[in-house]
Amino acid sequence: MYPTLQTCETSESTYNEYDMTDEDNAMLTGHDLHDDVDSAIETTPSTDPDGFLSVQNGNKKRYTHHHHPSSLMSESTYGEYEPEEERFEDFGEADDVGDDDIPESDMTESATEEDQPEQHPDLPPPTPPPMNPPRRMSSKAVGSHLLGRHNHLLHSTSIELGEDEADRTEDELANKVHKLQSQVSELEEDHLYKNEQEVRLRNENAALQERINLLEEQLRDVEVKAQENLEEERRQHREAMAKQERDLRDDIDLLSNRATMLEEENSRLKEDIPRYKSTIERLKEDKTAMQEHLEETNQLREETSQEHRELEQRARLDRQQYEDERLANHMLIEEMNKELEDLRTYKVDNERLTKSRSPSFLDMPSRYNELEREIRKLKEENRGLRDANEDLNVQLLNHSFQEGKTLLNGPSSSLASELDTASKDEVVEALREQQEMNARMREYIDRILMNVLEHNPAILELSSSSA
Repeated sequence: MYPTLQTCETSESTYNEYDMTDEDNAMLTGHDLHDDVDSAIETTPSTDPDGFLSVQNGNKKRYTHHHHPSSLMSESTYGEYEPEEERFEDFGEADDVGDDDIPESDMTESATEEDQPEQHPDLPPPTPPPMNPPRRMSSKAVGSHLLGRHNHLLHSTSIELGEDEADRTEDELANKVHKLQSQVSELEEDHLYKNEQEVRLRNENAALQERINLLEEQLRDVEVKAQENLEEERRQHREAMAKQERDLRDDIDLLSNRATMLEEENSRLKEDIPRYKSTIERLKEDKTAMQEHLEETNQLREETSQEHRELEQRARLDRQQYEDERLANHMLIEEMNKELEDLRTYKVDNERLTKSRSPSFLDMPSRYNELEREIRKLKEENRGLRDANEDLNVQLLNHSFQEGKTLLNGPSSSLASELDTASKDEVVEALREQQEMNARMREYIDRILMNVLEHNPAILELSSSSA
């Protein structure tokens, strides 16, 4: 069996011992190692299509294979010894890396990981780590150091390999190189993706930070406005509460005063109840007396109405008689007027005849005297008839006045006293009867005045002059 070297652990432990910059700490360790290995590969003289790297140095030839740190966790590198070659040597920047470029921690860890009993006798013994303090290395130096260590391990391993395993190791190395190239491509893509994602996240973070700042400002403004609104609402609420309390106190005072007034009025009404009761009793007695008086008055009214009807009947008869006499006197007056006209005509004719006949002129005085006497007699009769007519009118007027006085003086009680003592129905009934009586009285007086104005208006003049 040939020794198996775990290059992955050595590379990772060695890489972790160096101080990285802030940019290197932000990225994964595998991506930095991948970049360093690629830079080391690009410095080699030639590269085979199959992934092998060859270096010609006289009759010396070496094959190596680059491993990615992620694949070195489960894979080992084997070196085979070729029959035509007797010695192997490293290539690239491995010869340029001295003992001063290797950190103390890496040297210690490499010495512990190597198999000391199987170390080749041609290899130089490991040098002790320098006492100088650890210094910071660049990523290129780290890659060169890892590549030199890898070549050193391959060289020490290839010495112990047999000729029968050379071909197999070459194929395995080609496969592993191909696999590492694919993994490097994937890691590059992953690295680009993560860079893009990091840029996008930074942009989003900046936008979110600006939005957070804006929202915080808006929140502060909203809080200030809310506090101002709260203070304003509190002030308005306090004012409204104070106003309501004032209104409530005013209402309470008003209601208290009104309650006091109502209590006083209630006490006064309680004191007036006995007086009101006595007044009610007295009014009931007065009502009873007024009802009796009303009955008597109604009876008297009925009697007065009967007398009034009788007087109307008599007045109607007297009026009819007066009309008959007036018509007779009028006819007589007309006849007398006609006769007077005839006499006047006769007198004119006689005068004309007297002028024409002188002998008969002597008879004219006697005829004239006779006519004068007759005229005087007719005038006296007419005056007697006129006086008789006036007397009849005066009697009719006096009779009407007496009847009116009887109607007016019939009821002894007034309407006001009846309203004070009678009930509502009785008052309404009495008022209706009084209105009917007044209507009849007004109609009767109108008839009397019309008769007086038609027949003898001088009576009214005489009555006014005598008054």
